[in-house]
Amino acid sequence: MCSISAVHHGYLLLILSLSKDAGICAQSSHVAAIPDIAACLSPSPGCGRGDRGEGTDADDGRDPRTSRKLHGNRNRTRLQLDAHPHSSILYVMKYVTAALLAASLFAAPAMAQTIERPAIADIAALPDEEKTDYFILASVHLAGMEGATPDAVAPVLERLEAWAPDVIAVERMPARVIEGLKGDPAHSETMEGFVGELLTFGETMQEALGLTAFEAEDQIEEWTGAPASLPLDEAATRLKTAIAAYQPETALLYWPLLGEGQIAALPPELRTFLDETEASSNERVLLAVALARTLGHAQIWPVDSQADKDLFLRYLPDIQKGFETLPAEAMPTAKPYFETMTTLQDEGVETGNLLPLYRYLNAPDFNMADVEGQFDVFNRYDFPAPAGRIRQAAWDERNFAIAGNLRRASAFAPGGKVLLIIGAGHKPFLDELMAVGLDVKVSQDVLGTWSAPR
Repeated sequence: MCSISAVHHGYLLLILSLSKDAGICAQSSHVAAIPDIAACLSPSPGCGRGDRGEGTDADDGRDPRTSRKLHGNRNRTRLQLDAHPHSSILYVMKYVTAALLAASLFAAPAMAQTIERPAIADIAALPDEEKTDYFILASVHLAGMEGATPDAVAPVLERLEAWAPDVIAVERMPARVIEGLKGDPAHSETMEGFVGELLTFGETMQEALGLTAFEAEDQIEEWTGAPASLPLDEAATRLKTAIAAYQPETALLYWPLLGEGQIAALPPELRTFLDETEASSNERVLLAVALARTLGHAQIWPVDSQADKDLFLRYLPDIQKGFETLPAEAMPTAKPYFETMTTLQDEGVETGNLLPLYRYLNAPDFNMADVEGQFDVFNRYDFPAPAGRIRQAAWDERNFAIAGNLRRASAFAPGGKVLLIIGAGHKPFLDELMAVGLDVKVSQDVLGTWSAPR
């Protein structure tokens, strides 16, 4: 790209280089094409600029027209109009005008600093009321929180029930992600930690039903109708299909409906697994399963990904070293927002009402403070290279994958409401990712507005 000074310099050269074989550059014997003009007007070697140049006929100081030795730049660039059959002012101005017009093509881009472009959502023709509406519910991981009970989350569920989502999604990997990772030794630790015995139960049900995990997942995507309306045998088949697709939350929607005969037909270890999952205080159960049962949903959508973990774990030691060198006040747990979260968590357990905590977790003030505390810390302090950037890239990779999986789930409820229940750190990233589209929007006020205590 030519700078303005380079364009002005080109005008001068043009006038000074009009000789027998007039052209844009002093060494050129033709009127240059636009790309050639760009090269000529740039400060590159070989375009006469009053210096000796490189790679031109003027390298040895001779006039390319006469092979006569020139002495200094003044003689080399002398305009010899009397030696040219068209050496009139009109002829000179013909080339000057052409050059000015061509050069102007480069001057405007040179001054432009940014490209203004509207957001994709701004050009959408679909009315706002017809767009698919997302709500990303930021949650603490309730399984690790003492005192998390169905009663404590009941006020949160009341607001979610009033919003009445058409799709409920959770932080669990779908079958196509699990199948892609399970054969990779680099993800063996991930599979053990995030799938565990569910992998064995899934493979057992795949063999029993004669389905692959992919086929089971495809079937579940098409399910409609409230589970309670199904015959017992069909409910039992759906439960098995859900396990074949590694979806225990979906299986729990059918588990209470089975009769003794259907239950007895299941492997004892699977029955124990389902009972233990049912009794869990995980948010996938306390919130997602409870809400889906109330609303009569046929499935709960798994949208997580852990495909980034091989990269993350590879650099985890360096990431940990970086945190060890941080000043105490830089640690996320030392930030005021974390203290507020901890206070609200304790108060929620004591009062049996976690709604104030959830309102805070979903407030912009918390979200932005958490981004700064958990993730921008890698840009504010020194971490062993490239560990800090790797951590951010891995986190983005996971969020992009979650956004894609959630977008797929929303395709089965066009114009409907889509709820994702997920760890709080994901919300601000997913809020932005899910807002990109022609037929989507993101809600924020489903739980009501957070207000700090006075």
